[in-house]
Amino acid sequence: MTRVLFTTNLSLVLIVFKLCNYTKIFPLQFNKKLRLSPRNRMTLFAQALPIITNVGHILGSLYCFLTKWLASTLPTWKFVLIAYTGFLYGVITVGLLHFERVKKDCVTLVNSCMEAELKVISSSDRPPLPHNSEGTPYKNST
Repeated sequence: MTRVLFTTNLSLVLIVFKLCNYTKIFPLQFNKKLRLSPRNRMTLFAQALPIITNVGHILGSLYCFLTKWLASTLPTWKFVLIAYTGFLYGVITVGLLHFERVKKDCVTLVNSCMEAELKVISSSDRPPLPHNSEGTPYKNST
């Protein structure tokens, strides 16, 4: 029994994009092509809020870490837990700031990948069938 894989993953990509962008953290819209949202107060607020809250979490964990460190009232595992959460919020903040820096490149990359995949799908030539270990093509079980 052979498994037949889908030739495209565009529907999966679009579903994941719509679920992830429900909160509008990334200023992107999709209407046959991915594009940047126009800059207005709402998009700026939606971009700034996660960065501000993450910086607040980092500062809170640093404050807790430093005050408890000087007092030495906590066991070691709590220090590790506080440092770990601060580190995670820092990584998320760096990721959001990096996306702000390269968002035009990301949109261009995703659009060109979707165009290439649609071009392959719409072409009349089917891609070659995968071969098994003997070198003969798999038979389609449809």
